[in-house]
Amino acid sequence: MRIENITKNTIKELPDVELRNLKIRFIGIYDRYFSDPEMKKAVDLDRKIFYNKYIILRAEMKQRGIEFHEGVALDKEVNTRLFTKSVWGLDIAGMSEITIVKSYVAVSGAFIKSPKSAEEIDIVIRNSEENRDERLEETIEKELKAHTQKTPNFIYSPAGPDSSYIPIFDLVLRAREETKKIRMKKVKSLKDEEFDIKKPYPNEHACRLREPGDFKDKPWGRTERVSDGRRYSIITGRLKGETTGTEQAYRYDKNIWTESQARAHCKDHDGILFEPAEEVKKKEIIIEKPEETENTIRIPVAPECEVTATITIDKEQGITALYCGKVKKIRTYQFDKRVKAWTMASARAWIKEHKEKVEKKLAEKVEKKLTEPQQKEYDEESALIRENAKKAKYPHKFEAAKYTHPNGHPRCIHCGDEEKVDAKDKQLPCEKQMVKKKAITQFTIIKIDKKKQMVGGVVYEPDEVDTQGDYATKEEIEKAMYRFMQKYATNTKRIRINHMGKKHFFPIIESFVPEQDTVKGDQPLKKGTWWLMVKVTSDTIWKDIESGKLTGFSMGGTAKA
Repeated sequence: MRIENITKNTIKELPDVELRNLKIRFIGIYDRYFSDPEMKKAVDLDRKIFYNKYIILRAEMKQRGIEFHEGVALDKEVNTRLFTKSVWGLDIAGMSEITIVKSYVAVSGAFIKSPKSAEEIDIVIRNSEENRDERLEETIEKELKAHTQKTPNFIYSPAGPDSSYIPIFDLVLRAREETKKIRMKKVKSLKDEEFDIKKPYPNEHACRLREPGDFKDKPWGRTERVSDGRRYSIITGRLKGETTGTEQAYRYDKNIWTESQARAHCKDHDGILFEPAEEVKKKEIIIEKPEETENTIRIPVAPECEVTATITIDKEQGITALYCGKVKKIRTYQFDKRVKAWTMASARAWIKEHKEKVEKKLAEKVEKKLTEPQQKEYDEESALIRENAKKAKYPHKFEAAKYTHPNGHPRCIHCGDEEKVDAKDKQLPCEKQMVKKKAITQFTIIKIDKKKQMVGGVVYEPDEVDTQGDYATKEEIEKAMYRFMQKYATNTKRIRINHMGKKHFFPIIESFVPEQDTVKGDQPLKKGTWWLMVKVTSDTIWKDIESGKLTGFSMGGTAKA
């Protein structure tokens, strides 16, 4: 009888001599193949099935009273499994695999049509972009390159491929080879001083993903991940009102990551703040505490943030505050001892009693709506500021406009920036800022080459206000183009189809900013305009372009202008 045909019923029909021969065959196969713990399958037999069939054979031989010696290695391993099952009621190694998602990873795209001529392979993973797994990508890329020598282009799509494909991996749960109790050590969480808001961190570059103030005070955790062969740490915490963990920051060991590498990784993962490492001895770290001078008492009440204004809380009592407009929080309360006989104790008591009321009042002020006539005036003034900003020279003296920012702070009539003051409430001039804009807005298709399956269009035109009320100069657009092309060289999934939401790789045929007014086909191009032409490699998308259903692409990433 073949081993795979053994069942509790079929084995009862065999004579004793056949059972003895089966045992000899089992021992021979085990010694030759399965004595190696890494061997999962041999002679068309899965390791787990092999063990289960042998257990059936042993039980039948014992029931018949056939002489049975259990000194061989196979019996020792089976006895261990049977013992753990008797203790825990579980035979983990005997459990079957569970398929979670079939065709979880598949090959698609141009490789399906022309495996030899295709420059790369589209790898579709049935998951969302938000759940991107860099470690999984590295493993798949290593495996595929060993077979095809081609670079994979990873596409995340919960619905799977939108064209012909070849399934290569299922998402499967596989039982462990042994039933073993794991004793958990107490998990080390980050101490408060290890998660100090102050930066830079000793020996680590830091990338902030979310503001610390959005999270509960405890617990904080730290895990590791690998990108391009370099290990980095992930700081996780729990958002207020939630019970699951969320990534708050990345840390990069300066001995493994250069500053430029860490900064690029942070930018690619939508970091909101990057700070390079700086060697700092612990005893030299200065912790900001309440302080009292001859005329003023200052009490910080929030983590360090960018102070954008000094606001008056109670003029009659001499109370002001340093306000962080970007996070809409009071950083420090200031009590003027010349106005009232404040002491540290009375100032602390005032904050304890009034802090919640003050914050609520500020929030109401920020959210206050303009009337229809006021909104019209505000829009007209905003249009004037945008025109002024095109001609503004930096630095320049701050002059307040009639209407403030939505957060209630004065804005400059010349450039629109918020008023900035120093620690002594002295007004500072407006400086040129690098403002993060929605990159690269919308690439509208203008030129179509049906024969070559290529499309071209204008990405950005200088000094033209876009849909968000932003604009850019020729120099800024040129820098944005260079940045985009540099990122495209290492991350080609940067073109998104506006009605599908999935990122695609389309080879770039042309990308330039003309120095003089010119014409591209029938399209006039003003100097400083960014022109882009790409080859559409997806037949489905090309059909949508030809039919007029698709009129443009969204360009991925962000640019600074």
